[in-house]
Amino acid sequence: MSSFSQQIMSEKARLKKGKQILEIAREKIGLNLSNQVVDSFKLLINREAEIGGIRMLSQKEVNVMLPSKIITVESVEKPFKSKTTSVWNGGKYKKINESEIMGRRFVRDLTKPKPLNKKQEELMKNGLGKEQFEQMRKAKASQLKRDPRADFEDSLWNDVFPLILVHPFLREVIFSFIGNTKSDGRVAQVIDATTKSGRSIRLFFDVETKYLLLMVVRWQSWDGDYRKRLYFSDRKKIDGIVIPTKIKSEHTYIPTGKKPRISYAYIDIMEFALNPKFTEKMFKVD
Repeated sequence: MSSFSQQIMSEKARLKKGKQILEIAREKIGLNLSNQVVDSFKLLINREAEIGGIRMLSQKEVNVMLPSKIITVESVEKPFKSKTTSVWNGGKYKKINESEIMGRRFVRDLTKPKPLNKKQEELMKNGLGKEQFEQMRKAKASQLKRDPRADFEDSLWNDVFPLILVHPFLREVIFSFIGNTKSDGRVAQVIDATTKSGRSIRLFFDVETKYLLLMVVRWQSWDGDYRKRLYFSDRKKIDGIVIPTKIKSEHTYIPTGKKPRISYAYIDIMEFALNPKFTEKMFKVD
């Protein structure tokens, strides 16, 4: 979006305006939280991406029982087989990864990330190649310094919020109206949101349709700056809610002192259900 116009308002007025825009957008998609109860939801996502010349295919299932029970299962088919299960229950967290590399099966507890041992490093290096392995090793070192729950919370912004404008950790986020922007004859209202983990999220709502057009997520890491732009399209009414079933993700990585690198991913929402029945046992954290 371009031609950004920031409006002069008090912070209190910005927060009030941001809340109003969200409420109107929810009503537009068929969700009115003032008289409609949302206890749970489920979705299934297919994702295709190409990173560094490597084609990646994955599928992710997300099950949420509000306010604070979540389980996600992400399965990667290419370039190697892997399944990661993450469970969040009232602040308790668990993450288990099962993977197969060069015919060897690994089961790792990623709840509290640990460094790879020498044997694992050698297998990874042979399977990924020297350059990709070095990138992975540095990313692993950075990951060890972060709270893994923060990464889990941030991932839900990409998977959940754009669909129904509800997030399990929504109460911990501040929304503030910034102004309007115009591009290709379309005007959008812009809201800034900041997550507990410090990620900056910018939301663009079409003034005419009230739909979320674009979400931009920015964050910084040890190796540079990151930006992800999510474009939403092909809206369909599923289980009474109008959701975008196709998402284009543009990921920009700006290494410190180097030129930006851009990669793309294409996401299809395969299944969506509002208020499905879950059992408490599903979300048990041992």
